[in-house]
Amino acid sequence: MKYCFGIDLGGTTVKLGLFDTEGTVLDKWEIKTRSENGGANILPDIAEAVKGKMEEKGINTADVVGAGIGVPGPVTNDGYINKAVNLGWNERFNVEEKLSSLLGVPVKAGNDANVAALGEMWKGGGAGAENVVFVTLGTGVGGGIIIGGKIVTGSHGAGGEIGHIHVDDDIPGYCGCGKKGCLEQVASATGITNLANQALAASDKPSMLREGEVSAKTVDEAITDALIKLGTTSDKIEYEVIEKGSNGLLGFIGVKPAKIKAWKKASGVDEVAREFLENVFRTMDMEVKIDIELLEESNAMNIDLSGDDMGVLIGKRGQTLDSLQYLVSLVVNKESKSFLKVKLDTENYRARRKETLESLAKNIAYKVKRTKRAVSLEPMNPYERRVIHSALQSDKYVSTRSEGDEPFRHVVVYLKK
Repeated sequence: MKYCFGIDLGGTTVKLGLFDTEGTVLDKWEIKTRSENGGANILPDIAEAVKGKMEEKGINTADVVGAGIGVPGPVTNDGYINKAVNLGWNERFNVEEKLSSLLGVPVKAGNDANVAALGEMWKGGGAGAENVVFVTLGTGVGGGIIIGGKIVTGSHGAGGEIGHIHVDDDIPGYCGCGKKGCLEQVASATGITNLANQALAASDKPSMLREGEVSAKTVDEAITDALIKLGTTSDKIEYEVIEKGSNGLLGFIGVKPAKIKAWKKASGVDEVAREFLENVFRTMDMEVKIDIELLEESNAMNIDLSGDDMGVLIGKRGQTLDSLQYLVSLVVNKESKSFLKVKLDTENYRARRKETLESLAKNIAYKVKRTKRAVSLEPMNPYERRVIHSALQSDKYVSTRSEGDEPFRHVVVYLKK
């Protein structure tokens, strides 16, 4: 098997993934972004993390076809970055060459939003589309634009870089790029936090943003207020009593309010998946029964859906079901420390589809043997292509290969020589 690594370099954390060449996630983890000292430690830290994973998995350098890295800043087609303010990089250098020398494998670099847009076009919500606009919100704000299946990089690698569009002269302070009034100052996580802190500093009004503290006459009333402000129920919060409060003398001399600090409990991944799906089906005005089985030993989650008109959720050749499965996987793995494989099914569609594909594979193999001509199948997702490959791998007379780029990648069945 051949492997590749995907690296999402952010201003706060570096998210890394190990993949096969079909795009299947085999492992994922993250490390802290050390942006001090002009970001001098960032690429060496990434190289150390990748090499550590290779050693852990027993992967040789010869089995790694390469690594791709998304960087929060403009990247030219030949791998140069002029500046990345969120990383402390203020000098022009070639990211690809430097990281490749540290890893010993080929490296391709791109703007983080651009490569994320390409990923969505290949495996995500943009699958099947040739024109995609993708926006990222995190430490900064980024954008990726795809037209006719090609990413728009611009002459300096800044095509689609929307975070530094000027939006407002009255925004307090300056953006990390040194300018004033950028979209990033109001729409990024950092910008929103800064605006919230400025609003808190300018007011003495009670706010849950002040470390989740709530005051009331009694602890019970404070808990009730916290439930309302957090928008949840009593079984889903935890709290700490800071002050029990006092009625004082005669009920008005020396009265002290009760004060608590409250926060939502961390939900289990099965609850996260259920809540997400319930919200989706509520929006679709569908009544769907959701059965979730969490297999901790195999690190997997099986979800079975039942109800009326499940064909709507399956879609053409299972495309709607696949998309929903992908979204659930994103949601639950955001909350999971290790990668959790999600399988979403309804009316035993997955098994029925596999049988259909295996039957198709045998029929196509017979046709190839009879006509002695190769046959190209319609585009399929990686899982369905693997079913075709597996069904014919023991056939003495025909072989299979995958051709083309996603989302048009397909299987070709041909006669062995």
